Amino acid sequence: MKKIDVYIVQKVINVLDKYNRRRKKNELSAWDKNVLNADKFVYQLSNSLKIILHKDSLLSKLIFEGFEHDEELFISRFIKQGDIFFDVGANIGMHTLFAAHTLNGTGKVYAFEPTPATVKRLRENVALNKLVDCVNIEPVGLSNQAGELNLNLAANGYDAWNSFANLKHIEVKDSIIVPVVTLDEFIESYSIEISHISLIKIDVEGWEIKVFEGMRRLFDNNLFKATFLIEFTEENMFRAGYSCKELYNYLVDKGYKWYEFDPQSNSIKFSELKAYYPYQNLIATKNPEAVNARLKEAKKDGA
Repeated sequence: MKKIDVYIVQKVINVLDKYNRRRKKNELSAWDKNVLNADKFVYQLSNSLKIILHKDSLLSKLIFEGFEHDEELFISRFIKQGDIFFDVGANIGMHTLFAAHTLNGTGKVYAFEPTPATVKRLRENVALNKLVDCVNIEPVGLSNQAGELNLNLAANGYDAWNSFANLKHIEVKDSIIVPVVTLDEFIESYSIEISHISLIKIDVEGWEIKVFEGMRRLFDNNLFKATFLIEFTEENMFRAGYSCKELYNYLVDKGYKWYEFDPQSNSIKFSELKAYYPYQNLIATKNPEAVNARLKEAKKDGA
């Protein structure tokens, strides 16, 4: 039997590996193919929903790659017809779309987004899915008092990182003055039925505690039973002068406990305070049994 030269074999393997790496480098990704000759395109978000994604937005690329799929599941399974859902920091509307679709013409979504260019994209996505009647788009920010705030607009596609806080290590493209309201005042001005508010999603790049501070009357109202879905990102909180520990404890002091959604068991499970949060979405509720009952009922119905 002829002896195989190991050195030659390894050399051939190395050449083939180098060729494959070079070929993959030259191949366009699925995202790149979609934006090769267009600044935006319509993406099938689910069997029933579409969303317009934009070449100039990192968030659009993340959505294309399956960003926050578990959160989509939670919202779709938790929301019931007739509910009121607040999407605070709605961006281009991914969570708004799932909530509004689940409401199926009942209830209401209030989507808050202070960035003018992003509001335009949000409106386009709501219209694309024929959900205009179910969604109120509010082109304002939420904070601890009404008035105006300076909104820092991030450069280089980081539009989802626009913030009232100092962006620090993210390049700022521009700063604009935008109107802000408190959630207390908003609910009172719209005469919203507090008992129908089931879920409040807040993703405001570190400004979460300021939003909570504008909800003092709501927290004191016995009719208020809403569950929260909140983003925890240490870096964002730090830019606003807070920590995720302070965010965690703020609602604990209000009688809430924090949970994580487990899509495998379709339930929420208690989440201890962590030393550091690179990025995570947590759920706060006073009644985990009721939350799990909603999830179980939705799963039984095929959601």
